[in-house]
Amino acid sequence: MELLVKGAEHFPGKINSTSSTAAVKCIKEKLTEAQLSLFRTTCFGKLLDMNDLKFSGQLVHHLLLRQIPSPDKSEMWFAIGGKRLRFSIQEFCLITGLKCGPEPPVLSKEKGDGSGSFRSSMLNGEVRFNNKTLEAMFKAASSDNDEDMVKLALLYFLETVLFGKDQKVYIGAQHVELLEDLETFNKYPWGRKCYETTLNCLQRDLRKLSEKYHTSLREMVSGKKRKRQANKEKDCIIQYPLYGFPYAFQVWACEAIPAVGVAIAMKSGSLLPRIVNWNTTGTPDASSIMKLLDRKNTQVLKKLHPTPRESGEEYVKFLLNPDCALEPPKIDGKGEEDMLASIGSENVAREEAEDKHPANASAWHQQQSKPVCPDCKAKNDENTRKLDALGKRVDAMDKKLDFIINLL
Repeated sequence: MELLVKGAEHFPGKINSTSSTAAVKCIKEKLTEAQLSLFRTTCFGKLLDMNDLKFSGQLVHHLLLRQIPSPDKSEMWFAIGGKRLRFSIQEFCLITGLKCGPEPPVLSKEKGDGSGSFRSSMLNGEVRFNNKTLEAMFKAASSDNDEDMVKLALLYFLETVLFGKDQKVYIGAQHVELLEDLETFNKYPWGRKCYETTLNCLQRDLRKLSEKYHTSLREMVSGKKRKRQANKEKDCIIQYPLYGFPYAFQVWACEAIPAVGVAIAMKSGSLLPRIVNWNTTGTPDASSIMKLLDRKNTQVLKKLHPTPRESGEEYVKFLLNPDCALEPPKIDGKGEEDMLASIGSENVAREEAEDKHPANASAWHQQQSKPVCPDCKAKNDENTRKLDALGKRVDAMDKKLDFIINLL
């Protein structure tokens, strides 16, 4: 498997993510209970349960350096530990729970004149504004109209979390126009648009950045640029931005490469969508990430498949449609097998990590044993019932699990 950027051409990089999950906390603190309840009924409602994830730029950078050619430009393939794995709209959909179907023709043709009631009442009639202005508007907003407050929160979440962009870039007028009707906004396939934005940035040509780095390093070493010797490597580090929703890519890595999940995150529960179960515990340095990704025995899941429980979710239905651009995944227990294989690989990886770093293991167990907050008790009880039901299905798959473990 030939990498797009050959090993000898790899370079140190620093990624600046413009997406932030801080908006989740801000929305929870700003909206009233009634408004939060309404928000949870929207297309972004389940993502309010996301944790405040830390972005691991080194993980993303070194994954991108291990990209291999893909016959389909709408997806990406990587080589990890001598194995291939895919990141496509299917993986993005399962991680985020966002609607990723095609854009409805009727919605795509809708236009607005900028005089809608939502824009007038909540955005002061502004037609052109950026994320910085939007954030200030949201924090200062006050209205007795619950729907308008929720609409403003949706726009804030959409632009700062899912479509993370430079704060100077203006927000698309169509996003505001769609919010004039909440039902129309909820039907829109935001997942597809978010995936396309994220993928476009992930597919940046790193070969050009590699050439830039090595050229700059050679010039410094040859003395053509006057820099102190101690700062040569540091001054050559390539920085580049990442727009869209890279947290989905990061969580996909934790799911598809269990050892990565152990190294940078903690997973608790089996809620849907998958991203809400993850919480980052650290941001390993470049050398740790490289050792992890280059190990020959690193276990990976080539593709993520929907579990039978996921197959009943609205956002997964487009994946099962024969007209879907992807080959529709079969709901025959494969997703459960993936889950069990991931758990098995994760347990092995965690045991190895605990043997090497007992202090980190102790901290992890302490985090696992934290008491549940009172506000979450009802939800935890419901989750317990769901897990009990899942446990019964898992028991019936012991034979398959034994087979999978023998393959690990």
